[in-house]
Amino acid sequence: MQSNILVQVELSLKEQKFNIDIEKFMEFFRLVKQKWIFPDAVHHFTKADIVETYRVLDYLTDMGYLEQYFEIYCPNCNRFIGRHYKTYFELPEVEYCPHNDCELTEVSQNAVIIYRVIVE
Repeated sequence: MQSNILVQVELSLKEQKFNIDIEKFMEFFRLVKQKWIFPDAVHHFTKADIVETYRVLDYLTDMGYLEQYFEIYCPNCNRFIGRHYKTYFELPEVEYCPHNDCELTEVSQNAVIIYRVIVE
């Protein structure tokens, strides 16, 4: 994200008084060089509660900085398959893992919410 947008995000988060270390959270966003944000990565970097991490990311989605997507996690090889779905209803009934060629039949149970940065 651009530095002026990061300043806006930081000010907005401070106004909301989330139970998270805002400085550490902003440090994570300054380091991010990709378009995809994984809540678990934010959680591990900031040491914040995972529920609070999702609250902050949902807030940034509501503010128009992020978009929510689903990505499928393969329980057999412990990797994401690399396809993104905008809504729950777009999830297929069956998916195939490109890493180990296994068939995933419980796709919705292996769907994880991730976020895409839409303001750069």
